[in-house]
Amino acid sequence: MRKHALSGIAILLVFDIGFSFAYAQPQSDRPKAHSPGEPGVIAPKLTWSAAVSYPVKEPPTGETGCTLVAVINADGTPSNIHVAFSAGVVQDQAAVQAVRESAFVPGSYRGERAPIWVDIWVPFHANRTAGPVELLPLVHVDQPATVLTSPGQNEPTKGHRARFEGTVLISVLVSADGLPAQPHVLRPLGLGLDEKALALVEEYRFKPAMRNAIPVPERLVIEQRMYLY
Repeated sequence: MRKHALSGIAILLVFDIGFSFAYAQPQSDRPKAHSPGEPGVIAPKLTWSAAVSYPVKEPPTGETGCTLVAVINADGTPSNIHVAFSAGVVQDQAAVQAVRESAFVPGSYRGERAPIWVDIWVPFHANRTAGPVELLPLVHVDQPATVLTSPGQNEPTKGHRARFEGTVLISVLVSADGLPAQPHVLRPLGLGLDEKALALVEEYRFKPAMRNAIPVPERLVIEQRMYLY
């Protein structure tokens, strides 16, 4: 996974997907699985993309796409599929079905096959075609995602010294609209600073990644400097 050093934050997104179309899920409710970016993790690979059915009765919506998150189990089967960013209810259903029918090579943790979270992009094209199913990071982007706006940092003011400082490493999924989703801590600090860093990430806005002049999702890793007074 490509990492982008950005001022203030680092984020990795982990998603939990079922056939229901929940857009977020508390971290405590996620099935136990490892995340790309963790030490010792090798991400799964997509070996065959199932056909994606463009909804016949739906009017063309231009170039759009459904961003999904899922767990690829140790046997290569996808599960816990959720929609992170919707392309429309019918399109989302077609995307989930295609992911279920696609083939994956499982990932591993410290040399052993293990369930691993993945991000998935299923495009729907203006010419009423759809697909293929693609894993993030996409094989090619013309321009990576960048930060447009970020919240003020919690750096110590003049004359004040922090009792403790450190960096929280966070992973975040950036939508084709430049919005962050489901930030996930990769390297924690504790002391309540991880939760504050996650809250800061939710205030970020991004210029999305571009491919063939079309915005596409991308996951970024952000280093958030935190201070305790």
